[in-house]
Amino acid sequence: YESGSSLYSQKKFAEAEAAFQKAAELAGSFEDKDSKLAMTLNNLALVFGAQGKHKEAEENFKLSLELKRSAKNPDLDAINSTLNNLAKLYSAK
Repeated sequence: YESGSSLYSQKKFAEAEAAFQKAAELAGSFEDKDSKLAMTLNNLALVFGAQGKHKEAEENFKLSLELKRSAKNPDLDAINSTLNNLAKLYSAK
């Protein structure tokens, strides 16, 4: 996950995409998979958006939102952050 964030900040989007996809696979196996997976999907969506892959970005933002909203104790700040990211994606289209 951290390597994906580092690669994203360096604008190495293809490498960041691969790192976040691997992190998403790993996050799905954790006990607290919902929050980790939701965060990873949100960041993967940011990478897709930066590459102009709007459909993939939208799909991952929506999956992230679904996980965040269905959590036992939903983090409203995290939900709002993903909603904001989704709104930015829509305005960039």
